[in-house]
Amino acid sequence: MKFLKISGLVLLIVVAVLAILTFILPTEFHVEESLEIEADKDLIYLHIISFEKSKLWSPWNDLDPNLEDWIEGTDGKVGAKYFWKGNDDAGEGYQELVSANSHRVEIDLVFLAPFESTAHTYFDLEEKNNATLVKWGFDSEMPRPFNLISLIYDLETAIGKDYKKGLQNLKSKVEGLQE
Repeated sequence: MKFLKISGLVLLIVVAVLAILTFILPTEFHVEESLEIEADKDLIYLHIISFEKSKLWSPWNDLDPNLEDWIEGTDGKVGAKYFWKGNDDAGEGYQELVSANSHRVEIDLVFLAPFESTAHTYFDLEEKNNATLVKWGFDSEMPRPFNLISLIYDLETAIGKDYKKGLQNLKSKVEGLQE
């Protein structure tokens, strides 16, 4: 009987701590990576606003060799949407180009599987001497109690790693076109 009381008390304490943590841990997160690319800003811009061209440097290209994808609307124009449906690694969702000018591109991202969530991504382009500074950012929310996942999985670091890889891929792609 004493074992059950102690077990019950421990369980109650664990549940209480987790409940408190859901209100202490952040529900919003932001990721931003940047890289200086020795290429014309307009060339980089064209590779960012075009969903077809972005497939050439995306860090997620290799997640599913059988990925189904398609574009609705005019690629590179505000309102265009890129849809994908793949294996568990690639998931399912779509991106929509919501704003674009030569200095900033904004894309809304909707994940449908393996979990539902939304995010806002952006690219800022700034000319620097003979190069372009490209910033790639991501803003999203993790509602309570799902924000507890941050205790065991650092989503910001994982996305940051992918963004660094994507920016390096973009750099290789567009700098190669300049030669």
